[in-house]
Amino acid sequence: MSDKRFKPEKAGKLFSPERQKLLPVEKILAYLDLEQADSVADLGAGNGYFTVPMAKKVTTVHAVDIEPQMLNMLNDYAVDENVSNIEFITSDLEAINMEGNSVNKVFSAFVMHEISNLKKAFEEINRIMIKGGQLFILDWEVEENPEMGPPPHERISSERFLSLLQENGFKGQMLYRDGKTYGIKATMN
Repeated sequence: MSDKRFKPEKAGKLFSPERQKLLPVEKILAYLDLEQADSVADLGAGNGYFTVPMAKKVTTVHAVDIEPQMLNMLNDYAVDENVSNIEFITSDLEAINMEGNSVNKVFSAFVMHEISNLKKAFEEINRIMIKGGQLFILDWEVEENPEMGPPPHERISSERFLSLLQENGFKGQMLYRDGKTYGIKATMN
C-alpha cells in the first residue's frame, strides 16, 4: 500500500451527511445484485459504511483492511447493528490474507487509488474470487477542485480504470458516473 492511505483519525467523515447524500448505501448496493447466498470480500472495508449493510443481505462478508483501528471501529458498528456474519481480516490488497476461490463477489470503495501496485492487487482479486465472480469498484472521478476525497493527482479517472481492468484480464462495465464518483462492475475475461 502507499502513503496515500486514509487516516483512521478521519473515520468519522465516512458517515457524514454529505457522504451519505453522495453515496446512498442502498442505491450503491443495488448495483451488486446481492443475494443471501453470496460471500463477499469488502476490500478496504474501513469502519463499515458499506460492510454492515451488505452483511445484512448476504451469508458472509470478509472485511479486509490494512488498518486494525478501522476494523475495530467496524466491529463496534457491527455489534451495534447486531450483525455477526463479518470476518475481520487485517491485510493489504497486494497480498490479501484470504484463501483462493473463496468469494463470488468482491467490492472495493474508494481504495484502489491508494494501491501502489494495482497489477498485484488485480492478481489477488482474481485469486480470491471464484470463476464467474464479480468485482465492483467505486472510486473518485478526477475533478479539478474536489470538495471531498483525495487530491486530483491521486485519483484514477473512470476511463483509465476501465483500461487498467482490461490490461489485467477483466472486462469492465461502467454502471454509473456522476462527475464526482463512478462505479464499475467487472468479471474476468
